[in-house]
Amino acid sequence: MEQGGGQVEQIQIEVCCGSVEDCKKAQRAGADRIELVQAHTLGGLTPSAGEVAMAKRAVDIPVMAIIRPRMAGFYYSEDDFDAMCFDAWHLLELGADGIVFGFLSPDGSLDYERCARFVELARGKQTVFHRAIDITRDPFNAVERLARLGVTRILTSGFSAGSYDGRAQIGALQKQFGDRIEIMAGGGITEQNIAALIKESGVRHVHFGGTARFADPSCSYRPGIAFGASELPPDDCYIAVDESRVRAMASAARTMA
Repeated sequence: MEQGGGQVEQIQIEVCCGSVEDCKKAQRAGADRIELVQAHTLGGLTPSAGEVAMAKRAVDIPVMAIIRPRMAGFYYSEDDFDAMCFDAWHLLELGADGIVFGFLSPDGSLDYERCARFVELARGKQTVFHRAIDITRDPFNAVERLARLGVTRILTSGFSAGSYDGRAQIGALQKQFGDRIEIMAGGGITEQNIAALIKESGVRHVHFGGTARFADPSCSYRPGIAFGASELPPDDCYIAVDESRVRAMASAARTMA
C-alpha cells in the first residue's frame, strides 16, 4: 500500500503485553504499539487500572487496553456490559490510547449497538474490534459495518486457526477495506511465517505476543499445590458461579454450626 508521494506504508508492529515489564521489553525490542491485557492463556482479559496507568508512564508508544471480562465467547450479560463500559471509561481516563473489544449476539452476528456504544465511549481515541471477527457468521458484512461505524481497525486471523493459514482472507479484507479501516493480522504469527504473511496478504499491521515461559522461584517449595484450574474448559464455555452448588455447599457447612 502506498501513501502520498509513492512511499510504502511502514509495517506497524503491535505486541500483546501482560505487564508493565512486558511493555518496556516490547518498546525496547521495536514495537510500535502495545495491547495491554492480563491472563494471556485465556486469550487476554481486561488489565488492571494500575497496569494501565504505570504502562503509560513507562513507555512512549501507544497503549491499547482490551476490555474483556471473561474467557470464552463475546455475548455478555447486561451486568457484564455495564462493567465493561465502566472499565473502558476508566482506563481511557487513565491514559489508554484506545480500547480493544468485540461484541456478538447469541447467533454469532455482530452486536452493532454495543460496538457503537464503545466507539462513543472512546471519544475519538482508537477503537479495535478483536478476533471476535473470526467467529462471526458473516465477517465481511461485519467489517463493512465496523468501517461505517468508524472503528479504527480489526484484529483477525482471516477466520482461520492462524493468520498464515488465513492469509488469503486477510489479503481479501486488506484489498476490500484497507483504505477505510486498518486490517491487522494476529494469531499464530511466528518468526518463521511473519515475513511471508505480510508479503502474501499485503497487510500492514501485525499483532503477536512473542511470549516465552519464565520461572517464578517462589513456587518451588510446594510443587504439588496448584492455584488454578487443573485444565481449562473449551473455548465455547466459561467458568462462573453455580448458584445451586454454592447453596448446597453453604447448607452443608452450616449443619456443622
